[in-house]
Amino acid sequence: MPSLPSTSAERSDRGDDIAESTETPPENSTETPIPSRNPTPSRRRLLAAGAAAASVGLAGCADTIGNLIAEFVLDDVNLLNETDRVLTGSITVTDPDGETVLDESFDLEPAADEDEETNEESQAVYSDLFETAGEYGFTVELADDEIDGETGAELVGEISDPDEEHAVVVMGADEFTAAFELFVIEEFTDLGDHIDEAAAADDD
Repeated sequence: MPSLPSTSAERSDRGDDIAESTETPPENSTETPIPSRNPTPSRRRLLAAGAAAASVGLAGCADTIGNLIAEFVLDDVNLLNETDRVLTGSITVTDPDGETVLDESFDLEPAADEDEETNEESQAVYSDLFETAGEYGFTVELADDEIDGETGAELVGEISDPDEEHAVVVMGADEFTAAFELFVIEEFTDLGDHIDEAAAADDD
């Protein structure tokens, strides 16, 4: 299982190398030890890591890592481009009262580059949208493209717990039969469960 990123560091005798520790003052010093800090990775980069974990089934220790990452990065609405090309368009979200709570354009890079490395610019996240429980509407429209002949979709998701649940709109994923899919999840590992269900359905 891969080790999690460290949140502390110390300088070596040469002042160049960094290792996990806390800087300790000289003996008899009255100074208070001050831990050094590494920069926190960006939300979008962590979201990409969480999506990558979900895409491989999240087995074993990946399960734990995926949930740990997702706890910090999942926003109310998460839009993922899983195609091999740039997708531009718009996404609109309406609340249970029919009020528009989101109306934004997007320009998302392909899901992976030529080296199959996850591209953090293939996701868009939107926060502070779910205030009340109920049925939310999600409309996605592509500007000058289509996925399997579809230029957009109108999707509906039931949000039972606005504080804990998140909506994930996936565009062009090979794992799903529809060009646009919506899932309401609490953790990124839940998305892995949907991938497994889709694979099982294809085998039937």
